[in-house]
Amino acid sequence: MHELALEVFGVDLSPGMIAVARRDHPHLRFEVGPMTSLSPRPPHSPVSWPGRR
Repeated sequence: MHELALEVFGVDLSPGMIAVARRDHPHLRFEVGPMTSLSPRPPHSPVSWPGRR
């Protein structure tokens, strides 16, 4: 998605997983917290998937 010039960021409850994400993808934004605190507004939409590629 980032390659398509979309604004991308990650959220996870685990600080450890955020550290891994920041290490593996330093050009993206990652925050510790619950997805339920997000308030996406059109044209934004939340997307999530388990695991790593």
